[in-house]
Amino acid sequence: MTSIEEWREFLRRWNEEYLASGEPIPKSVRGSRWLGFDPASEEEIETLERRLGYRLPPSYRAFLLTTNGWRRPAAAVKRLRAAKKVEWLEVDDPQLLEAWTIGEQMYGGGGGGKDRGEFDGLTAREYFRYDAVTSGHYNRAHFRQSLKIADEIEGDSQIFLLNPRCVAEDGEWEAWDFANWIPGVVRHPSFAHLMRAQYEAFRLYQDGAPETAKPKHIGPYTGVYAPDRPRHAAEKISPGQLRKARPTIEQLVADLENSSPKVRKDAAKALFREFKPRAMADVRPHLMAPLTRILTSRDAEADVRAAAAMMLGSYGTADAVGPLADALPDPQLAMSVASALQYLSIDVKDTRIADAFLKYLERPKPDRFVADQALGVLQHSFHDTRLAPIALRMIDNASLDLELRFAAAFALADVDRARAADELIARLAHADSSTRHVAATAVRQTGDRRAIEPLRALLRDGDAAVRQQAETSLRILGGDPH
Repeated sequence: MTSIEEWREFLRRWNEEYLASGEPIPKSVRGSRWLGFDPASEEEIETLERRLGYRLPPSYRAFLLTTNGWRRPAAAVKRLRAAKKVEWLEVDDPQLLEAWTIGEQMYGGGGGGKDRGEFDGLTAREYFRYDAVTSGHYNRAHFRQSLKIADEIEGDSQIFLLNPRCVAEDGEWEAWDFANWIPGVVRHPSFAHLMRAQYEAFRLYQDGAPETAKPKHIGPYTGVYAPDRPRHAAEKISPGQLRKARPTIEQLVADLENSSPKVRKDAAKALFREFKPRAMADVRPHLMAPLTRILTSRDAEADVRAAAAMMLGSYGTADAVGPLADALPDPQLAMSVASALQYLSIDVKDTRIADAFLKYLERPKPDRFVADQALGVLQHSFHDTRLAPIALRMIDNASLDLELRFAAAFALADVDRARAADELIARLAHADSSTRHVAATAVRQTGDRRAIEPLRALLRDGDAAVRQQAETSLRILGGDPH
């Protein structure tokens, strides 16, 4: 796909199928019904090429001339960038390179975390097969020199890269699909191949194919992309203009203790944007001391301390649990601390996390966001039966947000199904309609058919919401609502 006509037809088909699929539609698309954007101008592309110092590969160039970006090209990719946003990875995301380097050193990658040569321990013929086995191997020096052309969705790591160090005879650069959860990277011989693979993955998902199903567009290929055909580095067309690199996590953490209030606040804002789910490969023990010091400081601003809390959730070791648990009662920090503890709880099963959240939920009126985080952690990470009496009090507390009461009821049904069945069935006859509403909604999670007759009685309830949920639960439990 090196012409605008080819891209237009391909993207039109993808767009129509995506909009008809039931997948979430970005707000910005609901009016236009188009996942793309206006085309980039020739001048915009030439400006990008001068800035990079390289002529863009043909398929990517034609893509930008068709649409200057594309929304949701993959499940965890937010959008392909507009031409003016395209940037070298080392400039745009030094944090990723830092974390990736630490992860490679600690846990190894597709090639065991060591420099195994240009082809990652493979022969050239093996490396350029682009099949399901060899695509996980990659040249680590090329990763550092790659071009970032897509942004991950918030809280994830999947991005698309172009590799100017590996160019086919037709001028196409290798295109890489990178994410923390991919072993290595998935390499493709061109941007067009990458996009076809993403489209086919979308189709497979829509068709209900198993996760092990592979897109058709994997190698080995023939022609200029055949394993035995030469590759070369892209030729420079100008010196290029290297833009200022984003500060690293370490630099931003250091700035949280800067003597200038503005520098501290700016660093906190930047770190809020860097907050992401914790992965073992990202843990940075050397940040524990400064982040803990900042979090526990009584002199630092609340947003600075909150930023430190969130970074402990993204990069902290198990030793972060204590300081975070101690900070949870602080109303100025509670939201950030709760999010950090949630990320830690994914692989740190420290009972102090559960203890802190249980104590927080005992408040007469906990913050909605924090309480929701607490319920989720206690339910999913710890399956803590100590939650049951607290959840019951939340269900009965008519002053709480209704959605929070629902969350408490569903959590109860998960951690203690037998007790939940008894208690929720009893509340189907509660005097308060909102309590009946919660019970009628959550009782289906217990699977207890003793609820059928009490639910059938609620089909005549004076509250329409209660009647609706009673009917739904009856259907799920196998009772006839008529």
